[in-house]
Amino acid sequence: ISAVNGQEAEIIVGTKVIYPGGADQPPKEKDTGIKLKITPRINDDGYITVDAEPEVSFVERWSNNNMYPVIGTRSAKTTVRVRDGEEILIGGLIRDEEGKESNKIPLLGNIPIIKNLFSFKGKTGQSQELIILITPHIIAQSIESSAPTSLVPAGMPSTAATPQPAFNQPAGTIDDSFDNAFDTSF
Repeated sequence: ISAVNGQEAEIIVGTKVIYPGGADQPPKEKDTGIKLKITPRINDDGYITVDAEPEVSFVERWSNNNMYPVIGTRSAKTTVRVRDGEEILIGGLIRDEEGKESNKIPLLGNIPIIKNLFSFKGKTGQSQELIILITPHIIAQSIESSAPTSLVPAGMPSTAATPQPAFNQPAGTIDDSFDNAFDTSF
């Protein structure tokens, strides 16, 4: 996601839940899923101040004869000051779910006296935590574009003339990074 200095940017990954709006009213909709709002500000000292508002919403259950959704929401709001390229970690958006489970062997699980020997009842549980990593980068804006321009011959797709980025240095391997991170020489 890209944002202009001092301007809010937002990304939503989710679904729209549609439900009745009431008598003589159109249906209503509610966005559910993951929403992230950020507002970056570049400071004079080269640091970046980021206002971040992550939100996770979901349908917990339906009420009133399955007509209206009950929306559960987990959200946070923080302001962080980092250097260009430093990561911001936001966590704690936890969702716990519990349920009941029952299984039985067909026929034998229905016989009144022995059905408990051939059936199982229990509780299930699940916990989810959303962790968000944000790495702000300052993208310098140039007045003149340094990219070469060219005409595209007739019949050629316009992407054929688009210059591709060149990478001059090969990236290190994970093993190199791991070895350097845990240097034990004294």
